[in-house]
Amino acid sequence: MKSAMLATEGGENRTMAKSAGQPPPWGAYQPRGRDRLLRMITRLGLARGATRDLLCRLYRARQSKSPVDVICHGLKWRLHPWDNITEQKILCGSKPPDRRELELLRGSLQEGGSLVDVGANAGYYSLMATRFGARRVLALEPNPVMFARMQFNIASNRFDDRITALQLGAGPREEEMALYLHPEDLGSSGLVANDAAAGTVMVQVEPLRTILAKAELDRIDALKIDVEGLEAEVLLPYLQESETRLWPKMLIMEHSHLGPGSFDLLTWLQRAGYRLIARTGLNAVLRLVP
Repeated sequence: MKSAMLATEGGENRTMAKSAGQPPPWGAYQPRGRDRLLRMITRLGLARGATRDLLCRLYRARQSKSPVDVICHGLKWRLHPWDNITEQKILCGSKPPDRRELELLRGSLQEGGSLVDVGANAGYYSLMATRFGARRVLALEPNPVMFARMQFNIASNRFDDRITALQLGAGPREEEMALYLHPEDLGSSGLVANDAAAGTVMVQVEPLRTILAKAELDRIDALKIDVEGLEAEVLLPYLQESETRLWPKMLIMEHSHLGPGSFDLLTWLQRAGYRLIARTGLNAVLRLVP
């Protein structure tokens, strides 16, 4: 077993054992050299607008494909900025991504509560919700690469007791499906066929109602869903087949895929009893009217 010299966030070196087959612990990939300078710009609050975009380009252009271990928004992260836009945003921005959505989510979790994170990516919403005080989070991520990254971030923050992570996708029925891998952004990979995909990986998919029943989750204070165009196929069967008391009190849903010719999910939700309380460039936030 080899030992590796690791640096803490404060810069103190310490020796830790690295087990074979296990990723080195958080702190092994502290920013150094140019990365340290880029990180300083972000921490000074200067990474906004064009400056933030420039930082993202510089991180993507790094010759080294090693990850970066940082503390962002009060949490420990191991980030891979070259192949996932969500991780780029966490790393490169001085302000948290999806600030408006998170403000509303925080309000729903003030007294604890639960979040279901469908399409959890590297765990951004799941970890932020836990930091806000969520007592229980169910995080679903079918992509094996992204699932491993999320698991690492959960463990690094010692949130294992509050976040249940499942390597599973949500879909209309229980089956194995092809996940089409986006060539530049792993977070944009999806179950909808895509000729431009860099490849596919087979993943397990189950209906949301089945997943929640197995998890014995009978109250959902908030549900965030980002499944690259399958939002209606995931949400509608669950809402149509479940009692209203089991409906999420708040929905955070990506709407960029809900274009002309697609099912008008937002209108359906509002007619069913949800009220649109915010709409950002990417997401719609709805609250269930009592």
